[in-house]
Amino acid sequence: SPCAAATRAYYANIPNPPSPPNKAAMEAFMDKMIKDGKRQPDPVCAISTKAYWKAYKSGASEFEANLAAAEAFFEEFAKGSTIPADSPCAASTIAYYNAVPKPPSPANKAAMETFMSKMISDGPRQPDPVCAISTRAYWDAWKSGKGELEANLAAAEAFFDEFLKGKSKIPADSACAASTRAYYKALPNPPSPPNKAAMEAFMDKMIADGERTPDPVC
Repeated sequence: SPCAAATRAYYANIPNPPSPPNKAAMEAFMDKMIKDGKRQPDPVCAISTKAYWKAYKSGASEFEANLAAAEAFFEEFAKGSTIPADSPCAASTIAYYNAVPKPPSPANKAAMETFMSKMISDGPRQPDPVCAISTRAYWDAWKSGKGELEANLAAAEAFFDEFLKGKSKIPADSACAASTRAYYKALPNPPSPPNKAAMEAFMDKMIADGERTPDPVC
């Protein structure tokens, strides 16, 4: 595509180039957009991209525009929209995190990568309101200046608060459930074997194919 080539050339020659993570994200986005076959519809990415440009055009900083895109991405995903395997936004997000100068802890990095992998599906997704609320709590905490640990705790609390209402089930393809398992596996100081076994059994039981019975004692 002439437009794709022109965009690359433009970014390579601007006097004030984007940060290395944003540059990596942009290149990954362009690479994924350019393909010989037919692309799958990707409403989550489309809405996220529009949010980025709207924020950028209104004078937002690179960081603020990234946040606007991320929020739009997760809000649309929370509605149950499917993210195809060839999503440019998914590819650019992974590239961004791989290029940040101060990467997250190994446990958070493993959780993020697993979350993204689980979000990308070949078929229709099941709604996952527990995960949606947990993700929103993480972003709200992070945006307010909380550290990684505090944002994780906010997400965990929101996750369990919603789960304990007994109205929402956690589907087998839950991105939050998968990322939680990945987080615990990557901890430098993992829990004791009994606690690890208890956590895994708890997660297994939380994920059900049918309707859950409210469990106020638990």
